[in-house]
Amino acid sequence: MSFFSFTRQEQIVILFLASALIVGGIVTLIKRHHPASAPELMLEEYGEPSDLDTIHTGGDRQPRSPEKPLEGKVDINTATIEDFMRLPGIGPKTARAIMAYRKEHGKFQALEDLLQVRGIGEKTFERLKPLLKIE
Repeated sequence: MSFFSFTRQEQIVILFLASALIVGGIVTLIKRHHPASAPELMLEEYGEPSDLDTIHTGGDRQPRSPEKPLEGKVDINTATIEDFMRLPGIGPKTARAIMAYRKEHGKFQALEDLLQVRGIGEKTFERLKPLLKIE
């Protein structure tokens, strides 16, 4: 059975389905090589604003208070996910990204190395810098 033995309408449907399959494959390849979604890309560029770290309470937006307040500076080479989440503007996703980066690349050599972590932009880094240390 050849392609030309199909009716014109069947040929159009077959071409449409083949095109959809090709486009789907291309999208899958792009996602595999560039997994960041649009909101994540925005966080990379603009950092995580502290007002994202809020909860909605009856019309008023109030900052989320950490379970334990910070005591001194946070050592980025020994801090836990919970320690990172006590920092302003750092949520669970960014805290996990910092931990994953540290596991993959080893100890941070300088505070500025945090800029290599997905989700930490210049503004976020400048806000965090006075709260961080390396020992």
